[in-house]
Amino acid sequence: MKFATRSDSLAFLTPAGRQGFVIHHDPNDTYVIHLHGTKRWRIWPTREVSRPDGRPYRMGEEYRPEHLGDPLWDVSLRPGDVMYLPQGTPHVAVAENDVSLHLTVTVTPRHWPDLVRSLTTHLLPLDDERRGFPHLTEATVPEHAPALREHIEALVTRLRAVDTHEELLRLVAEGRTAEGTSRGHQFTAMAEVDAIAEDTLVRRTPVDFSFSPNPDGRTNVRVNGDTIAMQPAIADALRSETARTSLPAGKFAAPATSEESVRTVRSLVRLGILTAS
Repeated sequence: MKFATRSDSLAFLTPAGRQGFVIHHDPNDTYVIHLHGTKRWRIWPTREVSRPDGRPYRMGEEYRPEHLGDPLWDVSLRPGDVMYLPQGTPHVAVAENDVSLHLTVTVTPRHWPDLVRSLTTHLLPLDDERRGFPHLTEATVPEHAPALREHIEALVTRLRAVDTHEELLRLVAEGRTAEGTSRGHQFTAMAEVDAIAEDTLVRRTPVDFSFSPNPDGRTNVRVNGDTIAMQPAIADALRSETARTSLPAGKFAAPATSEESVRTVRSLVRLGILTAS
């Protein structure tokens, strides 16, 4: 599965007869893929459950069973079953006569505030002369208030000039390359990694990563939330423009030997940094 927004996967192993979380709802759409044993799920109508005073439940609050009434669904999932829960759906799950294992794939939709936040981030930083590091304390608030107003006015001017059609197209592209959207392709590449040979063409993936020095002389590369230390020559190869096109796996890490280069490429494919062309 591939979604045009962030997605994550979690595995839940529950002992026989034990309940997982309390009755709750999630802030994202959820796909439950059952793998082992059986698990009883009770599910209530989405966004229809309120307290007696009419106020809706918020994320993180524990539901009171007396407020829920009868569940809309009361079903046992078996290996191979897949269930979809829209965001905000109250639910609870209990393992039955054996240990239960299921995979949860969460899809986090982008709300309007998320899109607007991305827009303002895209417009910032402002001009170079508007950067700087104001020292903020209660005493310096009067000093910096006019500068903050100037930043706000400059941002508003840029916001008013935005081509909303073009901006929405940018947001579509941004969603397709967001962290967590490329995992499906990544898993496919990982399954084929052992077949990579000297003449296999490889290139960089769209995933974002950054570089920083390592005290031991290597280079730190941060990707998908992890930091990996690698030899400077490998980091230089990743930085190069040729890595954006295609290179034979046996020559990617030159001047290393072809065999060493292939091993390096396989590791980078597993990390999601490279993919076979």
